[in-house]
Amino acid sequence: MGAFDRGFSRRTFLKGALGGAAAAAVGTVAVGAPSLTGCSSEDVPSTTAAAAAKMTPGTYEATGQGKHGAITVAVTVSEGAIDSIEVKDHSESPVMSENALEILPLKIVAMQSTDIDAVSGATLTSMGLISAVNAAVEQAGGRPSDLAASEEGIAVAQSMKPGTYSAQAMGCWTPNSIEGTRFGAAEVLEPVQVDVTVSEDRIEKVEVVTCTDVPHFKNPCIERIPAAIVEQQSVLVDAVTGATCTSAAILRATALALKEAGADLTGFSASPVRVTDSKTLSCDICIVGGGCSGTMAALAAVEAGKSIVILDKAGRIGGKGFCSSGISAAESQVAKDAGSTATADDLYKSLFEQSGGRANALLLKTIANASGETVDTLVAHGFKVDPPKANAKWDEAYMCATGKGQEKFDVLYNDYILKGDAEVLLETRATDLVLEGGRVVGVNAQCQDGSTVHVDCKAAIVGTGGFGGNTALLDRFCHTTNFYDRGLTTTCSGDGIVMCENAGAQLGPEIMPHMQEYGANQVCNFTANLIKYITYAGFLQVNPQGKRFVDESFAISDPMGYGCAALRVHGYYYIILDQSIVDELIEKGVGGYYNDEIDSYFDTAVVGRALVPLTTLETDLADAMEKGQAWKADSPEALAKAVGFADPQVFVQEYNRYNELCAKGVDEDFGKMPQMMNGYSGTLYAVRMAIPIMGTLGGVKVNERLEALDVNESPIPGLYVSGQEGSGFYSYPYYATKCSTSTYAYTSGRLAGLNAAAYVETV
Repeated sequence: MGAFDRGFSRRTFLKGALGGAAAAAVGTVAVGAPSLTGCSSEDVPSTTAAAAAKMTPGTYEATGQGKHGAITVAVTVSEGAIDSIEVKDHSESPVMSENALEILPLKIVAMQSTDIDAVSGATLTSMGLISAVNAAVEQAGGRPSDLAASEEGIAVAQSMKPGTYSAQAMGCWTPNSIEGTRFGAAEVLEPVQVDVTVSEDRIEKVEVVTCTDVPHFKNPCIERIPAAIVEQQSVLVDAVTGATCTSAAILRATALALKEAGADLTGFSASPVRVTDSKTLSCDICIVGGGCSGTMAALAAVEAGKSIVILDKAGRIGGKGFCSSGISAAESQVAKDAGSTATADDLYKSLFEQSGGRANALLLKTIANASGETVDTLVAHGFKVDPPKANAKWDEAYMCATGKGQEKFDVLYNDYILKGDAEVLLETRATDLVLEGGRVVGVNAQCQDGSTVHVDCKAAIVGTGGFGGNTALLDRFCHTTNFYDRGLTTTCSGDGIVMCENAGAQLGPEIMPHMQEYGANQVCNFTANLIKYITYAGFLQVNPQGKRFVDESFAISDPMGYGCAALRVHGYYYIILDQSIVDELIEKGVGGYYNDEIDSYFDTAVVGRALVPLTTLETDLADAMEKGQAWKADSPEALAKAVGFADPQVFVQEYNRYNELCAKGVDEDFGKMPQMMNGYSGTLYAVRMAIPIMGTLGGVKVNERLEALDVNESPIPGLYVSGQEGSGFYSYPYYATKCSTSTYAYTSGRLAGLNAAAYVETV
């Protein structure tokens, strides 16, 4: 089946498609035993056992860098072959990494080669494992390239017991998380359960029996992955891009069920088949990215009578828009009907003042003036929008609530966009813009299965959501990679910025991470657990040297602005707790820890979450301590040594100083509100925290028409940039006015669509 079956018409929208061509027959890899330690060299055919590698026999330990830390392996070799591989230690995420860490060792031993494909959805884990094995081979005196790789796979003689087998694995969130319910997941989260029916040597059927993940994550996975497993006879099929956690859960549960049936997983480890098909499409406007801005651009262009092609690398439409809950808009009809007197000029002036004059005033004013019309457009197209609340604080005075979830996008596509001249290709990544005579005339793209698409067009609108999933670009523009990817940014790898820059576009001066106020950790998945809420409490925080560095009350008064900005200065930090704090948080939550006097200081966006009792905090802390990300001690001296501060006495002095200030009731050092100055005693904890991001802000410099500008400040004909990919609207730190990101995404997308439609009339 070719890649272009991933495109869809209105009739097939969101029904999904099988990816890739039919896989090779079962048994295209060599024999291996189904265990984490790989297989015995006795199972490797003699034709692969040449002594080209010339290794010194023995067992060698080595490490490679995975997604969340070092992966340590023990590799046993004979003179010319890898005999077994054992994964000794790692910090990778459960479920996401388990198939890679179990099956790739089998595959390496069976094929006698480390030149194998990474597991889809676990690329960094796979690369870390392969790197560790290569290092072990080099320790043994060999070179990975000299391994006598098998040229012919030998069929695995499966001898499964025919029947149906059930197994489970967790999906997007842990069982105790409440985060998923905000986006449409079930209130009580359950593991993903699959039933796998097998004959003696084949997978006959895979059925997802239970999945409580968010619908727009799970639906494309359920529609595509079970069928792909059966078609390709493999548990290493492509994950659904943008839904890797749910994909991984289905694939892991399938692998566990196969093991229960007595399968040799080596025989079900074929990599997805890649094809070389190509196709050319034609349209007026090619839209790269189907998130908030791309969707609004599509709606505007279609209703202006233009033909469009949308390319989106994810397996679903909507991007990060499902987690957006509102739009800061002024003078919309819904706001006027509710009695709001806030004007577009008020919104513009507020944002410009918050930007410190660093934003593009023309662009900012254009967006503010058009924001009300954007809300009116959404309401006219089926969005359910609530007006700003009566007597709302200034930062919520313009907020029109749209609610979270995917359904709002489904309505726009099914009822409007796909009724026009529109074609959508999912899991299709745009790679470069085609220019002739300095103007855009096409877009090239590659599908997940390796096939390519060329789109002939008169204009292109780029809105791929920033570069939060690209560590190289984070390092280049943000000067660090020390962020925690909340999982929303994985598909946002800066494709649009790179394409536009290669086409001659200028980058803006303000490019920044889009940080969140939650607690996060790069080893422990804090964002799926209740422990993330301890950041709201404003407890004592110290930097990597053990020094206090901020007024911690920013964590509740301005968490997305000054609060996040202060934390970014140090990359990571430590929150200090004592046992009495832990006990009260478990019983009362952050809000209950303080008295009523502090309620008015809470950012209203966090009040509800702050009141949740942190019932799993003890378990979360235990897990963090086991993984070396939290520490417990009976004194500040012992805690400082346990954490490993370069000079433990620095922390001890800071700790004692903080307690002195708490006793005075006045923070003479940073001005923290007195209500939050509570002293410490007894058993102490330190928890290592990193900053979570949900993307990035800024990139290609645009004018008020959303046209990309070249290095001479001139528009590149036919090139428009909308949403988080563009620079000029945002400034650091993030705006305190609620929903500014979605305001810009929706409104800039609509304006880009209208302006591009007008432009193609002139070409």
